[in-house]
Amino acid sequence: MEKYRPVKSGIINLVPGVQGDPVFVKEYITFKEDIDEAALREAIHRTVQSMPFIAKKIELHEGRYCYVDNPLPFVIAKGLKEVRTFLAEGNYHSLTFAYEKNKLCIVLDHVFFDGMGVKMVLETLLYHYFCVVDDKTYEVPNGVFVNDCEAQGLFDEPYRENFSVDDSPAMTYPKAEREIFSFPELQASASQAELAKVTEFMTISVNSAEFMGYAKGVGGSPLSALTTIWFTVLQKSHPENDKLLRIVTTFSLRDILAAHNTVLNAFDLMSYDVEPEEALRTDREAERDKNLAFRDILKQYRNPESMRKSANKLRGINEEVSVWLGDTSAHETPKIFAEFKAMPVPLYVIYMGSFRLGEYAGRIENIQAFSKINSTYSCAFFEVGDRFFISLRQPFHSELYRDNLLDELKQRGMTSACVI
Repeated sequence: MEKYRPVKSGIINLVPGVQGDPVFVKEYITFKEDIDEAALREAIHRTVQSMPFIAKKIELHEGRYCYVDNPLPFVIAKGLKEVRTFLAEGNYHSLTFAYEKNKLCIVLDHVFFDGMGVKMVLETLLYHYFCVVDDKTYEVPNGVFVNDCEAQGLFDEPYRENFSVDDSPAMTYPKAEREIFSFPELQASASQAELAKVTEFMTISVNSAEFMGYAKGVGGSPLSALTTIWFTVLQKSHPENDKLLRIVTTFSLRDILAAHNTVLNAFDLMSYDVEPEEALRTDREAERDKNLAFRDILKQYRNPESMRKSANKLRGINEEVSVWLGDTSAHETPKIFAEFKAMPVPLYVIYMGSFRLGEYAGRIENIQAFSKINSTYSCAFFEVGDRFFISLRQPFHSELYRDNLLDELKQRGMTSACVI
């Protein structure tokens, strides 16, 4: 890889980092035994050998932010503190580590990795950790990358091509015909700094068979099933609401970009809107209708032509932000920032799939993921073994949404649902 490789994919996530507030994904992994620090250090070393690009930092070079080699060691702190990436406290790395007893906190830079990329890095790290701890070579789980990762395209730049498409607009956030619901707790907060101080993290665990049984019963997928449940939770939490409910989710562009294995940001956003009265309809037929409607909308976003337009749109945004970041005084502020600021603050629901683990899977108690995109309410969830873990990140004090989500899961037959 070249000495100074420009940051392209994910560069919009670099803007808060340059301003001293990096955007990241925070993962908590709880093991059934206490963490062996020496084994963790060796596992990190082996992961770097597998994925050399994680030992990069980002710095400004000739007017462009670039990936460059980082000779500093990875930070492994004692105590479950949040060591931020990109900054000096994390030795400018894309990952930082902190642990206490059997719980490990990993912070991963959202400039480098999207949700799928985060999962891929952690799968490799966990494989190496258990190989070291147990002094044996486990069979590599299917889909986990251990050897020749760069040759397999794990650090491929997704937006290499400017697709030829027609001039109609790409699928994007549609402008609603009327006002969209925003969390009143966020509207009442005084500042972003205030929000950052009160961020709370909560996780619900539910049996996979129960969750998938419900999803299949309403003709849905894990993502559509949880998204439609969330609409009920929002309206139940605010029965006075008469605004349109909107939830934003992500979809991968890897296939259309021919960057199937990249850990870099290769996704776009889709939104799904539901009327307040429809959100409260929870009979099986209504639930099925909402799940099928969600999946139909996702198919429109994932139409090859629409995905090419999304890729072109993001390619243009990345280039515009890259040029602006190189010299903010000489270029006009990118329009994307004004557009984001003008949008209502929705709920983000992010599905990260199933963790690919080997025969050591039973040694992991749970994995929790919290995405710090900005000061919004986000819900990230995935499957580990025979459990789904639904992690909530909210920038205000309240157990209202967590409790209502737990109740709605139980009402749909997921009796195993519990707060962990």
